[in-house]
Amino acid sequence: MKHAREDYNRIQDPEGLIPEDEPVFLLRGQDILAPDIIDQWAKDLVEKGGSTSMADMAIEHARAMRIWQNNNNMKKVPDLPPPEELALQKVGQVLGKYKIPGKAPKDAFPEPGTENFNKMKSEILSIINGLGE
Repeated sequence: MKHAREDYNRIQDPEGLIPEDEPVFLLRGQDILAPDIIDQWAKDLVEKGGSTSMADMAIEHARAMRIWQNNNNMKKVPDLPPPEELALQKVGQVLGKYKIPGKAPKDAFPEPGTENFNKMKSEILSIINGLGE
């Protein structure tokens, strides 16, 4: 990924520089709304007394997004995967949370009847039940 600010290239953040609970919002180059949003952000930044060089970097990045969109014939209204796909992703996250490192696949999860098994089961059932809503 390319970022307007070099220090944001850590968006995967293996160094833990962004607090784990800090919300982060990513705009993709294919997002038809992104360049205008970034331009508005840069304008607001300067109006509130923020760095003009930071605003210039953002405007340049918005320009790069527009060029990329045109060169790749890729201008897309943002969307979400189908609910079933989102549910599978969430189930995968739950399984990852309870997976026991270093164990063979058949032994990699909590034993049935244990507290962790019941928590894992409850979280997965909650996700499945949410599909009907």
